[in-house]
Amino acid sequence: MRKMQLVASCAVAVGGLLVGSASATVLFNDNFEAQTVGTVVAAPPIGSWVEGSGSGANGVAIVGAPALGTKSMRLTRESAPPLGPSNGDISAISLAGAIAPGVETTVQWSYYHQGDHSFNNPMQVEIGQVGSNFNNGSTFIYVADTPHGAYAYYSGPGQFGVNNVSSVLSSRNASSTEGKWDVIRAVLSYAQLSPTQMTGTMDLFISVNGAAEVQIANDALLSTTTIPGTDPTAMQVRFVKGVSSFLDFYDNVSVNSVLVPEPTSLGLAAAFGLLVRRSRK
Repeated sequence: MRKMQLVASCAVAVGGLLVGSASATVLFNDNFEAQTVGTVVAAPPIGSWVEGSGSGANGVAIVGAPALGTKSMRLTRESAPPLGPSNGDISAISLAGAIAPGVETTVQWSYYHQGDHSFNNPMQVEIGQVGSNFNNGSTFIYVADTPHGAYAYYSGPGQFGVNNVSSVLSSRNASSTEGKWDVIRAVLSYAQLSPTQMTGTMDLFISVNGAAEVQIANDALLSTTTIPGTDPTAMQVRFVKGVSSFLDFYDNVSVNSVLVPEPTSLGLAAAFGLLVRRSRK
């Protein structure tokens, strides 16, 4: 996988869709340092946040703790006070250009799970089209029940089509002071399947508590999505969590895209899963 420097860039049209130029472009970014501690998540430096209507008063909050960095975003899903009823649900919405033919988009976040319970899929992140209610996503990345606390993802072409569970276990923290952060980096390479549909592939990397990255997906087929009429090239990264899985914290959320100059139409082959895949070194 090549490393790319992030620089400002203009946009160009490809296949009728607006995408970034050959230089990598930051389309979403929030490290929460400019946020105010409390239950209101304000606009990020780049992009926007949209909290789900059923999230609850304490479903999503900005908090500060020494091991969590100066500030981070906390998700809760509890049935009773002091944090319930809550059902943490918030989406990062990128600027235009993240989902388009020939675009390679890197989505990255830091993840901190507090508590012994990794059942009920504490981390649940859907990456895909704006407006998706788990029905128009490119992929779904999560912490699985079995093996207990393992990182996992779904691949296409159908929504939640193939469940891929790795042997890489997430860090677990006994409290907000233990300080074990994991970093998840998903690289999605998009191609247009038809005038109304997008597909592509994903490489997925996990760094557990500062260790070297482990690749758990290599050219995994993305789910086929329908290009929406509104925000057709923006990306939605939706963060939710499993019930009674205690507390999750997120930091350093980013979406960066680069235009890759190569053929972007997969034709009918992709419709039958015969995806033409390229090798990235």
